Amino acid sequence: MKDNAGVRDRWFCYLLECADGTFYAGISNALDRRLAMHSQGVASKYTRTRLPVKLVYLEPQRDRASASRRELQIKKMSRARKRALVDVAAVEPSSGSARLNAVQLQNSVTISVTARRGRSLNG
Repeated sequence: MKDNAGVRDRWFCYLLECADGTFYAGISNALDRRLAMHSQGVASKYTRTRLPVKLVYLEPQRDRASASRRELQIKKMSRARKRALVDVAAVEPSSGSARLNAVQLQNSVTISVTARRGRSLNG
């Protein structure tokens, strides 16, 4: 068994802001690796032509199915609603949220991360 096996069990739904101002929603259980792939232009066709990308929103999920459901919810949101999600997460670090700034990932990419736990703005 790998030492980091428990880390890979944690899924995240994330939102990137692209250089052209558009948003990209995705999921991963290896966030640092996935963000490095986005930065290198090999993670998705959408983001590869819109570099650089910046992580602006992050939600931990209990499993892949939950992460996928949340990703779909976010993808269906209007641009204004996505922006509000990012803005509210940035100004409400309390209420079960954790705000992390300038997280240094293994790939040496510094990214502003806002992590949200358990709150949804879909209602």
